[in-house]
Amino acid sequence: MKSLGLTIGLIQILMGLVKANYLISYLSDQIILGFTTGAAVHVLTAQLNKILGVALPRHSGIGKLFYIYQDLFRAILENQVNKVTLVISLVVIVAMYIAKYHLTPMLCAKTRIPIPYDLFLIVAGTILSSLFAVNESHKVKIIGEIPTGFPSPALPNVTFFGSVFGDAIAISIVSVVVTVSMGKVMAKKHDYEIDVRQEFFALGMVASICSLFPCWPASTALARTIINENAGTKTQVSRC
Repeated sequence: MKSLGLTIGLIQILMGLVKANYLISYLSDQIILGFTTGAAVHVLTAQLNKILGVALPRHSGIGKLFYIYQDLFRAILENQVNKVTLVISLVVIVAMYIAKYHLTPMLCAKTRIPIPYDLFLIVAGTILSSLFAVNESHKVKIIGEIPTGFPSPALPNVTFFGSVFGDAIAISIVSVVVTVSMGKVMAKKHDYEIDVRQEFFALGMVASICSLFPCWPASTALARTIINENAGTKTQVSRC
């Protein structure tokens, strides 16, 4: 994994140096629109099993969504849905809807200070989860203990570069295209421009540095990006 990450990082930096960004710059609005629609479907699909509280097998490749929905319907028919998890999910969804579309317009007329409804719900949910021990009594999944400390850096094994080079090229291109596509979606929505070449260097540097640690190469997380943007965040600090 470390060798793959470093190879991806070097390829992306090289693509930035040779100004390969002009190829990505020709992504049309139609492609971006299709990407946005597909991203929305993936965002919804990625949350359904968590809302229902069911465990699903991982799928990848062509037809991934169809297999996921097939597994979801099978879980529903076999009565595998965690009812407590479903109720909690619905309560949070309704609360966020009311807060965003009803409370926020009223409060904006009186104050410019944004109200962190998301934070309030997280704090309230954490307290209630601890008080009622829903994890033990109703098998509601929780984050649990978060490990502390920082892993020691280690150099990748260069002998694997040749064997991972083909995969590294494919991952490098897909990573950049997905990141730039989502970047253009956000740029169009908030009226600003992105520097595609800068994205090459940013992704390449992150992948290269992450190769010193047990980390996957970085790219855009569709669901997290849209959810983060809808929450009203403005800077990269929100992703930390």
